[in-house]
Amino acid sequence: MTSSNIKEERGKSLLEFPDDYVVLDLETTGLSPVDNEITEIGIERVVNRKTVSSFQQLVKPERKIPIGIESLTGITNEMVADKPRIKEVLPSIDKYVLDSLIVGQNVRFDISFLYENFLNSKLAFTNSYVDTLRISRILLPDMKHNLSALVDYFKIQNDLGYHRALADAENTRKVYECLRQLVVDKYGSTKEFTKHPKVASKPHNIKPKIVTKEEDISIFIDIGRIKKI
Repeated sequence: MTSSNIKEERGKSLLEFPDDYVVLDLETTGLSPVDNEITEIGIERVVNRKTVSSFQQLVKPERKIPIGIESLTGITNEMVADKPRIKEVLPSIDKYVLDSLIVGQNVRFDISFLYENFLNSKLAFTNSYVDTLRISRILLPDMKHNLSALVDYFKIQNDLGYHRALADAENTRKVYECLRQLVVDKYGSTKEFTKHPKVASKPHNIKPKIVTKEEDISIFIDIGRIKKI
């Protein structure tokens, strides 16, 4: 991901089901990658559709974590007081993720935060990604698409809770594999799914929307629901 010539572009949003990928989730102080900060990173490396390793790191933001976000995530200012800043963590993320395809729930949100922080450090972040939210909207159009709704729909046992980065990454991995099976059951194969006219017509290169500070004021405390829809 690092490059001497920084590419001011993100990776592509793909509809794919590889056997090897990384699942990524972030917790943040708000909705805007410009005005808010990362407080936790959770990543699982998946090989042959099985988790082989994981990475979790709390991050100390420059500004205090708002009370509402502390309540939502359980991540307090005391917990991050002695943790590294995001600039110190980026090399570890770079080394762990490498050029892997990233999978996540509403992962454009997470990608936008990573992209912004890598760019601020004069590094490139151009990994392509698969969004389980996008897939679930295609396959299950008549239901809610937040992470908890998908976990309930697929009857996934969840002993980890929500709104902690690694827990959400693990639940997202399970949802992704359930979506894979649903695709096979409905279309015969994942390749047939991606060739289906309704799927193929969907845009494949969607840049994450940057939510400004002014826009996120009214939904600030509800970041967990917004992030996971």
